[in-house]
Amino acid sequence: MAWTHTYDLLIKILLIAVIIFLCATGTDMLEAQGFIVPGNALGISVMCFAVVLYVGIYQFVLRTLSSYLYARWTLKMPVSFAEARTLNKAFTALAPMGRWMPMRDLLLYPPQDRYRQALAWLHRHEALTAELDQRIRNSTDKPLVSKTFFEIAAVLVVIAALVVGFMNYPPANYLSAAQAAVLGEGQYYPFLNVIMLVIPPGAILFHIEKKMNWK
Repeated sequence: MAWTHTYDLLIKILLIAVIIFLCATGTDMLEAQGFIVPGNALGISVMCFAVVLYVGIYQFVLRTLSSYLYARWTLKMPVSFAEARTLNKAFTALAPMGRWMPMRDLLLYPPQDRYRQALAWLHRHEALTAELDQRIRNSTDKPLVSKTFFEIAAVLVVIAALVVGFMNYPPANYLSAAQAAVLGEGQYYPFLNVIMLVIPPGAILFHIEKKMNWK
């Protein structure tokens, strides 16, 4: 789970907690009503539903709320919800390795000028990024893989960790056994498995990302 500022982190944690509660409650209700699905199909279906729900709710509602809170409370910028949406690219990057723009220097401007300055900074950043991307495409010294391909790989790593961790597939079952040895027989936290599964490949991807010629 990537985040930018504190408000973004808190919103994502709350959203994940709510989705886990809804999925767990819904699964229990289905099982109580005798809804039987062979193998682990029910768990995988619920997990896929949770991912889609998370992405949908965050993208269309909570992403803008995150930008709004950051603009209002950190930058003291008098913006509406619609105006905050135009700053999403700056304050709430969606890509796993995405960059965001804190823009704390805006505090040096009068409050009524901060939104206009923020838009100007964002537009300059987008123009510069487009120019640099064009230079990279025209350069003979190109990265081994594109940034888009790398970001897709990072997302797939997270999805794989979610599936393996929550379904307790190897090697997550060994992590569950280690947790049970500490917490007591049969006691383990799937989400902790996911975190431990993400850390090694995540660290490798982060190291590779630092070596790539991306802007």
